[in-house]
Formats: sequence, structure tokens, C-alpha cells
Amino acid sequence: LLWDHPERCPGLRAMRRLKPVTLAEYTIRTTSGRRITVSASYTPIQGTSSPSIWTLVVMRDIRLQKRWERELLHRAARDPLTGLPNRAVFFTAGARELTRAARHGRPFAVAMADLDGFKAYNDAHGHPAGDELLKAVAGALQAGVRATELIARYGGDEFIFLLPDTDTNGAMALATRLRRMVAEFPFARAQGNGPPPYPERAEAPAHVQAAGPVTLSIGVAVFPGDGTTMEALVAKADRRRFEAKQQGRNTI
Repeated sequence: LLWDHPERCPGLRAMRRLKPVTLAEYTIRTTSGRRITVSASYTPIQGTSSPSIWTLVVMRDIRLQKRWERELLHRAARDPLTGLPNRAVFFTAGARELTRAARHGRPFAVAMADLDGFKAYNDAHGHPAGDELLKAVAGALQAGVRATELIARYGGDEFIFLLPDTDTNGAMALATRLRRMVAEFPFARAQGNGPPPYPERAEAPAHVQAAGPVTLSIGVAVFPGDGTTMEALVAKADRRRFEAKQQGRNTI
């Protein structure tokens, strides 16, 4: 079968064409049943006194290399602090969703959120505590969305959501649930969370002493009414997030 279809086998291809195949990657099964990813090269050798052709095959176990490649791809797609998808992943997924929604005439929503009072929290407890807060809130937000919905870290204390098949009412309902979740989150308190980060200071600044709970301000934009490109939808959601801040925070 392979001889009839030599393109399926690199070794036969090398023999048929009398040209080396320098790189082929595939998975082989060992006699013990294990599957191993290998990189192979094939060099045809023709005898000087006979028409026989052989192929020199060199195989290399590349399982470790593939594991490193997967790890690098994972790191490139993830925010290193929170483990959430990063902005690039969000826009890639958003472009696919935009195409799908436009083809089928379906809505989808983008929501932009950031933490109110995060600077005060950092001032009160230090940046390591602020990082822990971001990780904890990211985990809570991740648990609060469906498997079909995407949450990514946009930057700083900003998070962005891609909500497929979601209209304005659905987006507002999700945003309301997430806002309440963070407002009630036990860790999101700017006071009473252990010793101050700067023990040499007798008193914290006044604005730190007055810091309240860490909450979310959220802006929502829905395709196609609020924009027909991802850039337009994100910009609209971001402007509405800023309006939520101006209207008193902890709002949508």
C-alpha cells in the first residue's frame, strides 16, 4: 500500500526520488505500546554494483522538545501573574467570534472591568499583596463565567470579557453578577488584612485609612449596535467603564 502511495512514507519518497528528506515529524508506537514523537531524516543510498537502493534513516526522540514548545506556547498565551489568557488571545478569539456572529446574525458582547480602589489597596498592603489580590479576583471572575465565555487580563487591574451569543440584557445580567461577587469577596478589603507593608511608618496616609472595599466598575458593548469591529467594541466598553467610574464606581 505504501509503495503504491509513496508520498505517505518519507523513506519511500526519498527512495523513489533519490533525494533526501531532511525532516519529518510523526509519532511511532514502541513494542511496549508507548507512543513517542520523533524527528527523522531519510537519505537514499544506491549501490555502485547493483540497482538496489537503501535508505539511511536517523530518528531522534523529540518528546522533551515538544513539551518545551507546548510550554512556550502556553506562556505566550497567558498572563504570567493571573494565569488568565492575555490580550492577544482575547483579540484572536474576538476576531473569530465577530466573523461567526456576522455570518449568523447573532449578537455578542464585550465587557471591560477594572478594580475600584486598587491603588489604595496597594498603598495599604504593598505590591505583593496587590498581586495576590489580582490573582484571587481573577480566579473568582474565571469561576463566574461559563465555559463558552472568555475572560482575559487586559492590563494592570483591568479584565476583559468576550460573551458569545449574548445580547444587552444577558451582558448586563452577567456584569451584575460579577460586580456583586467581587464586592462581597472576603479578600477584597483594604483594611484588616494583616500587618502593614511598611512597619517603619507610624501611620498610613489618610487616603489609605479611608480605603473601602475593592469593587468593580464595568462597561458593556454589544455587537452590532455598539460597533462592528473588535476595536470599536472594546473602545466603547472602555468608555462606558470610565463612565461607571465617574458615576460613583461599583456600577455598570
